[in-house]
Amino acid sequence: TLVAACKSTLISACRFDELSWEHPTYQHGLFTKTFEELCTQSNMEVSINNFVPQLISGVQAKMTALIPSATQTPQLFGQRNRMDENLLAGWNYTPVNP
Repeated sequence: TLVAACKSTLISACRFDELSWEHPTYQHGLFTKTFEELCTQSNMEVSINNFVPQLISGVQAKMTALIPSATQTPQLFGQRNRMDENLLAGWNYTPVNP
């Protein structure tokens, strides 16, 4: 969900009606492992718009391979006009009514 004037971005590991899965193959949960892999691959330079679809597909690929009977769908909540910004860059300004 993208909104006009929120002050932060939230990327959650799953939808409200799903579980966030862990697996002994990884030292982390599937979401955290995928997040870590993508940050490393991107050299910390990736927009939120580009990162989140990769995160979703990476988590879903791990789910299909490891826990095919379940789903885990990362979610994005944030300010629409911030989606082209670098995921890990700090925000200096949040407009009241963008």
